[in-house]
Amino acid sequence: MSEETVEVTINNRLVKWYRSKGYDIPTREVQLYYFKDGKRYKNGKEKRIARGTKILVARKDLMPCSNEIIYFKCETCGKPFTTTWQAHRKKISNNCKSCQAKKGFKGGCHSYWVNVLITNNPDARCDISGETDKRFLVLHHLYSKDNKTELSKDAYVILSANYHMAFHVWNGGTNVSCTPEKYLEFKQQELGQTDLLAEDWEIV
Repeated sequence: MSEETVEVTINNRLVKWYRSKGYDIPTREVQLYYFKDGKRYKNGKEKRIARGTKILVARKDLMPCSNEIIYFKCETCGKPFTTTWQAHRKKISNNCKSCQAKKGFKGGCHSYWVNVLITNNPDARCDISGETDKRFLVLHHLYSKDNKTELSKDAYVILSANYHMAFHVWNGGTNVSCTPEKYLEFKQQELGQTDLLAEDWEIV
């Protein structure tokens, strides 16, 4: 089986479709019976498709609504990946999820940069606290959603979940516009408070 073919399990709903495409679906002869007066009598034979019968079909011949798993090699990064035929038809792409996200959005979508900057980054840490536990790290977008700034690496900063929430509270809520300047002001304020607390601790 290659990337261009798929093994399909045949059921009654699929028989007509694949026969119309010219596929030969194997059948077997089954003896039929009828019962009369408590006795069983032969009633001719009939060709039927055995349960679980599988055939190899070209990927292009799959039913449009098919959820058969198909295999691809990403045309961008070369790594193998799987998807369903129905999902593939909707996006019509031979790219894996990460590469498609990067192609579909200028510089990559938010989930793409989460993978790059946090999940797959051994040096990921909060820009303010220095937190390195990835369970508590999130990406803060330096620009508001209505800003058309390209979603590139420079448009994000890594924060701990607590600092991310604290920034939005300080900024007036999640619906208030964000800018790099506002974040820098918040960061300087927080680092200033941190230094002050450290000095107070030394005095005690």
